[in-house]
Amino acid sequence: PAERVFLIGGPARYASLGVDIYLTELDVRIPSGLSGSTLTTYRERQKQAYKTVVAAALTQVRCKAIMLWGTTDTNAWEPQFQPTPFDNSN
Repeated sequence: PAERVFLIGGPARYASLGVDIYLTELDVRIPSGLSGSTLTTYRERQKQAYKTVVAAALTQVRCKAIMLWGTTDTNAWEPQFQPTPFDNSN
């Protein structure tokens, strides 16, 4: 996907300069107010987005860390968007 090309290409430019890469404040938002199958679909998209970012980061030896906003949605910056991959509903 285009996102993966961007994620690999952008950090690769910095890595080629000898710069360490840190992905910080990562979150993948889900629109608030969803329920049922629509919410399930968005959660699956969120899961795939996190997988894509982590897989792309792991291709870069200079990627030193991937940091999220919090460990659960309750502790996230904007919890109404369910941005973290770790919450009670997943």
